[in-house]
Amino acid sequence: MKKLDKESENKIRKHIVRKLVRRDKWSKSSYMNVHDVAEGVARHLSGYVNDVIAEMAKEGILAYYKGKECVYLNISKEDARKIIE
Repeated sequence: MKKLDKESENKIRKHIVRKLVRRDKWSKSSYMNVHDVAEGVARHLSGYVNDVIAEMAKEGILAYYKGKECVYLNISKEDARKIIE
């Protein structure tokens, strides 16, 4: 992953999880395109979104679908709330 301070990385993580929770994207039958997930991130952080998504997928928070084109949440609703808070 590119150099990114922990605070900015957490902002991106919260944005991603919040967006997927708000749109109820919890399974393969309900997923969201990576580009749509990235919308709304501050412009100076937008270049890091794909790296953060890849890191979250390695951690098991997100799961890829359609060959890394789409993602959905791969955690419980309680864990998602902990990330958002």
